[in-house]
Amino acid sequence: MRSRFLIVAFTLVGSWSSADAALALEQEGEGASPQRAESESGGQEERFIQMEHYSFTVPDEGGWTIQKPGGPFEPVVLKMKLGPAGDPTRIQIQVFKNVITKKRLVKKSGKENADNIFGLEQKIMHEQGVKMGLYKLHGPSKGEEEVAGKHFFFMDYETETATDVQPSSLYLLFPLERDNTWFLMVHYTQIVPKTTGLREQAKTSLLEILRTLEIKRDLP
Repeated sequence: MRSRFLIVAFTLVGSWSSADAALALEQEGEGASPQRAESESGGQEERFIQMEHYSFTVPDEGGWTIQKPGGPFEPVVLKMKLGPAGDPTRIQIQVFKNVITKKRLVKKSGKENADNIFGLEQKIMHEQGVKMGLYKLHGPSKGEEEVAGKHFFFMDYETETATDVQPSSLYLLFPLERDNTWFLMVHYTQIVPKTTGLREQAKTSLLEILRTLEIKRDLP
């Protein structure tokens, strides 16, 4: 079972920049490139993730697989199994940079761009998921949230098939109130088979990443 966000997120990236769609396959672990790096979370040094435009600390509960596919969008993919051996229940968190290339979008505020992104995300999920009969979509709900002094825009939603549900959240962080040429996207999803019902109710791992996430505002 894969995160349904991957189907739409990199389509969204492509509409905001000139992203290579092949990155979506690398994010999922299919067709991985030679530059791909994978590790297990361990001590404090291994848990600290340092990228060119941002940094954060992997939650300390352990058991995370950390993937860095490489590329201009600086993606980091975290995965952790929640259930016992053989249980496909898991959490997946993706952090990556996106860019804004159109001048009219650069001039818009972070809130205006966030509203546009969420609207496009919903449209793609409906057209490429719901209308195609791939899943049902519950929600979404949108809002703004302050975490450790950082202002995030977020959208929560859930997709459902006959076999599983995927509670998900998409968080956006912009370096500036407006005149942004890039921003960060943090996507969280749980892949929960209906036979288990096991969930991370409080999304504590997501909140820990949001709390420790630092953005390098002075970089172009």
